[in-house]
Amino acid sequence: MRKCHLNTCPVGVATQDPELRKKFQGQPEHVVNFMFMLAEEVQDYMRRLGFRKLDDLIGRADLLKVNQDALHYKSRKLDLSPLLINASTLNEGAGVKKEMEQEHEVEKCIDMRLIAKAKDALESKTPVVIDDVATNLDRTLGATLSHEICKRYGEQGLPDGTVHLKLKGHGGQSLAFGLAKGVRLDLEGDSNDYVGTGGGGAYFSGKAGERFCVRNSGVKTVVEGVGDHGCGYMTGGRVVVLGPTGRNFAAGMSGGIAYTFDEDSSFQKKCNMGMVGVAPLTETASAAEIHEVKALITKHLERTHWDASVTKFMRVMPYDYERVLLERAAVVKETKKSASASAKTTTITWVVLKGLRYVRRGDSKEHEMYNQGNHRTAMTHSL
Repeated sequence: MRKCHLNTCPVGVATQDPELRKKFQGQPEHVVNFMFMLAEEVQDYMRRLGFRKLDDLIGRADLLKVNQDALHYKSRKLDLSPLLINASTLNEGAGVKKEMEQEHEVEKCIDMRLIAKAKDALESKTPVVIDDVATNLDRTLGATLSHEICKRYGEQGLPDGTVHLKLKGHGGQSLAFGLAKGVRLDLEGDSNDYVGTGGGGAYFSGKAGERFCVRNSGVKTVVEGVGDHGCGYMTGGRVVVLGPTGRNFAAGMSGGIAYTFDEDSSFQKKCNMGMVGVAPLTETASAAEIHEVKALITKHLERTHWDASVTKFMRVMPYDYERVLLERAAVVKETKKSASASAKTTTITWVVLKGLRYVRRGDSKEHEMYNQGNHRTAMTHSL
C-alpha cells in the first residue's frame, strides 16, 4: 500500500522519521556512487557517437533507430519513423532545447492574492472568508497558501474553517493540492483532474468524469456519479457514489472502501472483481461504518448547498398537462371534504343515571335520559 506521502514508508526511504529511517539498508554514498556510474556510462555512449557535450546531442533524432527485435509481433507492423524526425526538419528554426529564460510569473498566481487576503488568519488565526475567481491556468491552487500556514503553525495547521475560500470559475489541475488543516475551499464551477490530491475531504455536486479517485490514498469524498475506471489503483480513503458508475470500477484497488448506490442492481456488471468483493452494505458493515457513510452523505448535502441551488431549478411542464393535474387535485380535494363531512356523524354510547338530562348542542330538542327501575340504562345517540 502506498505510503510515500504519509512519512510512514515501511522500508525507510520516503520518510524523515528517525526510527523508520533505521530500516533503510542503503547509505547516501550508494546514491552518489550510482550517479557517478550513470554519468560515466553516458560519457561512454557520447564518445562512441563522437560528441563532447550533451547540448550537442539534444534534438539529434537522426541518431536513433527502432530496435525491431525488441518489438511485440503486433507492434512490428507500426511505422514509428515519423516519431524520429528532427523538429527543425519539419519546421525550420524550431527550437529543440532551452534558448531563453522562462518567466513563471509566480508572483501573479492566485495563491499570492489569497495569501494577502488571508493575512488576519495567518497572523492571528482570525477566521476569514475570501471570494475570488479561479481559472484553469491556476494549477495546484491552494498549495502555496497552505505552505504559508505550515511555515507558521506546522502540521497542526489552523482551526477548522479559519480560511474559507469561495471560488467561482474553472479549477486547473490539482485544485486544492495538499491543503493545510483549517482551509476550506468551495468551487462553484468545474475543474481539471487531480482535485484534492493530498488528503482531506471533497464533496462534489454533480457527476465526475473518467478515472475518478484513481490512486486515491486518503481522501474521503462523495460524488453524484462517475465515469469509467473509477477508484482504480485506490489505496486508501472512502468514496461514496450516489449515482451511476461507468465500467471497470475498482480495477487494481488495494485499499480503502467505496460505496455505490446500486439502484438498478447493475453495479456488479461494471465492477472489476479482480481484487475486490461486492456485498450489500447492511449485510457486511458494522453499525459504526453505516453511520460513517450516512455522515458523509449528510455532509455532502450541507456542502453542496441544496437550499441555495433549489432556487436555480427550472420547472418545465406542458400547459394542458398542468391543467389536467390541477383539475384532478381539485376533485381529490372535494372528495376528501365530502368524506370529512360525512364522518362527523358518530355513534356514542352513554351510561346514564336516574334523573340525568342531556341537551345536544346546536339543537333545541331536549333529550331526557332516565332510569328504568333501579337499573342504569345505556342509550345511544347520534351527534
